[in-house]
Amino acid sequence: MGLFKEIGDWWDDLFKKNVSKTDEQELIKKLANMEAAERERLNKIVKEYGESFRPEDITFEYLEEYTPIDEETLRADSEKEYSEIYNAEKDKVNSNYENKKYQLEETEKGYIADAEAKNNNYKEKYKDKTESFKSSASKNGIADSSIMGAKTKDIDDERDRFISEVMATLQNKLTSTANKKNDILQDKNDKIQSLDDNFNKNVENLFNKLLKEENDKVKEVEKANKETAAKEKAYKEYQERVVQDKENEMKALHKQMKEDEDIGKFESTERADEYEDRLNFAKEFYSRFTKKSAINAIENNESLRNFLGSKYYILLEEIANG
Repeated sequence: MGLFKEIGDWWDDLFKKNVSKTDEQELIKKLANMEAAERERLNKIVKEYGESFRPEDITFEYLEEYTPIDEETLRADSEKEYSEIYNAEKDKVNSNYENKKYQLEETEKGYIADAEAKNNNYKEKYKDKTESFKSSASKNGIADSSIMGAKTKDIDDERDRFISEVMATLQNKLTSTANKKNDILQDKNDKIQSLDDNFNKNVENLFNKLLKEENDKVKEVEKANKETAAKEKAYKEYQERVVQDKENEMKALHKQMKEDEDIGKFESTERADEYEDRLNFAKEFYSRFTKKSAINAIENNESLRNFLGSKYYILLEEIANG
């Protein structure tokens, strides 16, 4: 029986050629494509399995970006807040000043009128006194005497002293009112300056307060959105971890499946059919060459061993016994 088999094998190989590396490239390319397609199918299973456990998406609400009120508007609002009170107080100070000034000016007019009245009264007395003296002198026959001249000079001196006293008193009074006018003007200016200072201070304080409030609103929105972004990022990372854990779980199953398949244990019909197709394709390929060269090529082809798994030994056996 063995002899007849050897003769049969010799006869079969008589019309076949030996396997070459170039010939095997065709087989390896085909098996590599089959392996790539199968890996793609398994990777798809891994991805789909992981995605099936992905926690549902959550919509994270972000606050609309806040546009702060511009500084020019804030300053105008700050000035408006205090301008009514400021202007009323300022008007009051100016009104009080004008009233006091008016009273002083009226007092000055009274002083001047009083001085003029005194001067006018004295002028009448001077005129009467002069005429009376001249009349007496004429009757007494001394109209052209030195006594007349001396008496006239006395009357003139008395007039001058009186007018000087009146004018000196008037000047003192006018100096006093002028000082008082300067005092009330200074008092008014001091009060206006104080009002200006308080107004500017209040406006600046309110402006800074409003500006801070606007900046705080911007920061609050930025902070809230930053916190939301952190929560969203953390949740997405959590989703990815769940998916990745499940993918790793399926990869581990595939790894165990491959280890089982390497010892001929196929639990998946698709995988069993896949390796059966590889075996049949390899068997058909090597059957075209001489048995000896085919066996030698199979035994020295590590890539073929990897692509066929446990079917590798079946191929070797079937080619040897074919």
